[in-house]
Amino acid sequence: MILGKKASAWLWILVLSVALILPGCITASFETKINADGSGERIQDLAIDETFVGALESSANLQGKGGIEGELKKNMPKGAKYKKYTKEGKVHYQIIFNFDDIDELNKINKTLNKDSDTPKSIEAKLVKRDALIFATYKYTDEFPESKTKMKPEEEQIAKAFSVSYKLTLPGKITKANTDEIESGGATWHISPIKGGKIEATSRYTRWWLIIVLAVVFSFIIIISAVLIFIGLRKKKPAPPEV
Repeated sequence: MILGKKASAWLWILVLSVALILPGCITASFETKINADGSGERIQDLAIDETFVGALESSANLQGKGGIEGELKKNMPKGAKYKKYTKEGKVHYQIIFNFDDIDELNKINKTLNKDSDTPKSIEAKLVKRDALIFATYKYTDEFPESKTKMKPEEEQIAKAFSVSYKLTLPGKITKANTDEIESGGATWHISPIKGGKIEATSRYTRWWLIIVLAVVFSFIIIISAVLIFIGLRKKKPAPPEV
């Protein structure tokens, strides 16, 4: 999303020094919310320690780029929202966008993270199975392992990254390959070097359909009872004539 692939020797030393002093000084977080119809929202947040922002901006300037903010906005999807704010000593660069389905999410994600050295997912998948009043959702995503051999300084800088991935699915998540499952979703912590896989399954109950069926069933019972009562009254023998 922001780190350039080429930098001068002195800048590598500067960045490496900051990374050694401030482990986890760059936090990349991905929050994905999936709706019942398969649409959703993605929030990508890059939080950089204030003391590290200057070094990254210098790197971008040396490469003739428009800085962190400029690079982010350049690849933003249409209709996306951009926010920049500082909180607890970190500068946050946040992009929020909606998508109609998983295919659109993957397309936007590919464009948004083009020519990026920050960790990024490669292909999200969503499988939905319907069973009348219930529906199950299985979601997967993956951060690939780094295939290129890193130099010691590059590996150290990669370790300065802290990557988290939060997922919210329709209904309640019943299974996931992480221990951090809450009522609001599940969270994974991804290694920027080794990568990682996101796997989660949820069960969604269509309560509105249950209510509709209950109302219809109650209506049928009431109507049936009324018809039976009317039928019994018609069959009742007339009183004998005096």
